[in-house]
Amino acid sequence: MPPAAPMPPAALAPSTTFPTPQGQWIVVSIAVLVVATALFVVSAVMIGTKLYDQFSHTPNVAVPGTTSIHLEPGDYLLWQESGPASGSSGAGFGAIYGNQITPDEVSVTSPGGQRLPLSLPSGTETITTGSFTYTGVIGFHASSSGYYQIVVHGHSSTQVILALSWGGLFSSIAGWIGGAIVACVLGAGGISLLIVMLVRRGDAKRRAQRSAYIRY
Repeated sequence: MPPAAPMPPAALAPSTTFPTPQGQWIVVSIAVLVVATALFVVSAVMIGTKLYDQFSHTPNVAVPGTTSIHLEPGDYLLWQESGPASGSSGAGFGAIYGNQITPDEVSVTSPGGQRLPLSLPSGTETITTGSFTYTGVIGFHASSSGYYQIVVHGHSSTQVILALSWGGLFSSIAGWIGGAIVACVLGAGGISLLIVMLVRRGDAKRRAQRSAYIRY
C-alpha cells in the first residue's frame, strides 16, 4: 500500500488581539496622538484669539471722555492715531503731528478703585489696524481681570485705541506657543512610536506564522 499523502498544515486562526507588548505600545502611541492633537488645537485657537483681539478687536477710548473697558491681566498701551496705514489715503492727526496725549491728561482706575501708575513706552511701538497706524503713547499694567475706567481730559479730539503692548502680547501667548511646541513634539513622538510598534507587530506575526508552519 502506498504511503499516505502528508496532511497540509492547519491554517492559523486570525488573531483578534494585539501581540504583547507591541499592542500595548500602539494604544499608548494613539493616546499620545490624541492628547497632542487636542493640545495643539486649543493652543492654536487661543493664539488666534489673542492676535484677533490685538489687530481687529481693539476698543476705542473716548478723547476727551470716560471709557470703561473689561481687561484681562497684562501690560497695555493707549495707542494714538499717527497716520494712514501703508497704501491708504488720508492724513493722520495724532501722535506724530504734535498732538500727543501725555500722562498728565490720563487717569486709569482699577476694578478695585485704585488709580494706576502710568508710564511712557521705553521705545517707539506702532500697530496698524483698519486704515490707520497707531503709536503707543501711555502704558499701564492691569493686575486683575475686570472693568477699568480710563479718563482722558484736557485734550482735543483724537483717535485712540487700547490694546496690549507688544511685550504684553507676547507674554499673553508665550504659554500657548509653548503648548503648541510641546504638542508638535508629542505628536512626532507618537507617530514615531506608532510606526515602530506597527512594524514590530507585523514582524512578530510573520515569525509566529513561520513557527506554526515549521511545527507541522
